[in-house]
Amino acid sequence: CAFGADALRANTTASDNNAFGLGALDENTTGTRNNAFGTNALGAPRTTNDSTAFGHNALLLDTGGSNSAFGSLAGDAISSGTGNCAFGLNALGAQTTALNASAFGTSALLLNTAADNCAFGANSLDANTSGVRNSAFGASALSGIVTGTDCTAFGHNALLGASGIQNSAFGSRAGDAISIGVDNAAFGS
Repeated sequence: CAFGADALRANTTASDNNAFGLGALDENTTGTRNNAFGTNALGAPRTTNDSTAFGHNALLLDTGGSNSAFGSLAGDAISSGTGNCAFGLNALGAQTTALNASAFGTSALLLNTAADNCAFGANSLDANTSGVRNSAFGASALSGIVTGTDCTAFGHNALLGASGIQNSAFGSRAGDAISIGVDNAAFGS
């Protein structure tokens, strides 16, 4: 099903695809079970399967498949990465090949290129590039971490400037002064 100029333009043998918007799924040839809604959503992939994109340039470069993106530019750089979820403007904006990252909120995991990170809240984990197994819940939680691993932050600005490893903070601004510390736990606001 296609609506919009060039939507599903290159389709040859693909099936079970839905494209709505200018250039949505326009390069798809054989990929199946994809849903693209918005200008250039899932625009570049040719053989991707099981991806869903809603928003301008959402999952623009997705070739890995099994990715979901909702919001303008959400997951737009994901290429061969799979199992990623991006919800919000620029969420997972730099993710390319890594797997299993989840970003919910404007610019959540914006610079992330690593696997197995979860960010829920605007700007949460937004500076992370290569740190893995981090979890941030709350606006700007863990937003200063770049390479740290195994950190968990719950609350607005929790572990805001942390760049160490294995730190945990629970509460608004909890642990926001920790910078390069290791194995710290902070509770309260």
